[in-house]
Formats: sequence, C-alpha cells, structure tokens
Amino acid sequence: MSKTCSKCSTKQSFDSFHKNKKNGDGYHYHCKSCRKAESLKLYGLTLQGYDDLLKEQNGCCKICKTADPRGQSKAGRFYVDHNHTTGKVRGLLCNDCNTAIGLLKDSPVIVARAADYLVGEGYYGK
Repeated sequence: MSKTCSKCSTKQSFDSFHKNKKNGDGYHYHCKSCRKAESLKLYGLTLQGYDDLLKEQNGCCKICKTADPRGQSKAGRFYVDHNHTTGKVRGLLCNDCNTAIGLLKDSPVIVARAADYLVGEGYYGK
C-alpha cells in the first residue's frame, strides 16, 4: 500500500510516513523527508547542511559520541541542538543527550555542578 505526500507529491510506501492517529489513514500528510526538511528550516539548516554537520561530527552525537540517535526515543535522527537565546546551532545530539541538557536547563553552571558531583562520587566514566 502507498500514500502520496501532500508536500512533495510523491507516492511512497506507508513506512515513509510517521504515524498519526488523528488522520483517517493513520499517517501524517507529509512524508518523513519533507517533515525533516520543514523542521530544519526552523534552525536555518537545509538537508545538505544537516548532513554536512553530521559528517563533521563523524556521524555521532556531539556529546556522547554514539552513532545511535535514538537512545530512549524512536525518532531515528539526531536532534538539532541550538542556543535558545541566539538561535545558533551548536550541534547534533542523540535523544538522550538532548533531553539531558534540556532537563539541566541548558545551563553550563548546572552541567558543571553535575559533572563535579559525578567526579566527587568517584565516577570516571567513558
């Protein structure tokens, strides 16, 4: 079975669309590629810019260096991390690192305190 993307007008298999229970057929109107391109525009990136940034990072998360972008998510892509004040892109992160710095309020002070805490507990991780 297939569906036509309402953005790029290409006919694609259903696995090329994210699920959306609110739509009659259970899938989003736009294909995964078009949705990715739309989300990147928020950060001033093109698909090529995203791919170039990922290549600069050797295909890995900028923080933990994993090649698996999902972590605890099913997203299947790295997240574009950005400074919430300036909008400047800082890098591409896996779901777990993106969530972690968000939970630490994007604060270098809190991140440093967390690192000090872990080092003080004798953790000298990976």
